[in-house]
Amino acid sequence: MLKAAIEKIESMAWKHIVEKDGRIYSDVHLTEVKPNPDRPEVAEFRSLDAIVQVITAEIERHTRPIFINVRSARTVEVFSTYREDFKRDSLYTAGITYRNHPEWYTYDEAMIALRSQFIPNEGAEYVLELLSSVSDKNEVSSSDNGITQSVNVRKGVSLQSKEAVRPRVMLMPFRTFLEVDQPESEFLLRLRPGNPDKGIEPQIGFFEADGGMWELAAKNSIAKYFEGRLAELIASKDVIVTR
Repeated sequence: MLKAAIEKIESMAWKHIVEKDGRIYSDVHLTEVKPNPDRPEVAEFRSLDAIVQVITAEIERHTRPIFINVRSARTVEVFSTYREDFKRDSLYTAGITYRNHPEWYTYDEAMIALRSQFIPNEGAEYVLELLSSVSDKNEVSSSDNGITQSVNVRKGVSLQSKEAVRPRVMLMPFRTFLEVDQPESEFLLRLRPGNPDKGIEPQIGFFEADGGMWELAAKNSIAKYFEGRLAELIASKDVIVTR
């Protein structure tokens, strides 16, 4: 009886494989147990220069080529080529954050922002001069046809001039890594009159008007930065830059 019981248990534990009509069936589901090797942790940085330094120092430790992907104007990712299991290692990242610029400013806020959050250029100087001429006057009124605006500026009772406001200006806000040039792009310029009776100050608005082309320009500048700093590794195909 003991022998029969053992044989019965063995038969129940056996993996049954049945072939029928050219197909093979089994009553057991098998799961592959894959090795779990140690992999590097992702190192996070805040500058492009840090990425260059760490790649130069550690390139010999990696399976090559490694890839630098300029993901956006503010994010760079570095990852390895395929391992034996056809997976990649994420090696390094560089990322920055900039506070989103508000669309509307009071005149004082705009003057501060243009001197602290924008690269000086002809467009910024024009807006600063416009704001200075408007804010120095006693009375301001505007006319707007939906395309351009005109501002009537009156001082006292004897002097009045009419200034046409440019509908679009080229500005260079800080929007990408500091190692590359900040892209210059077109902004729509709008003026909004205030209401002194309600304590509402006049405002000026800057609206991006280039369809996002500035980010493409920034990504190209970042890629060229790496191509210049890592020229030898790129020439040897140890590093590949993508965007």
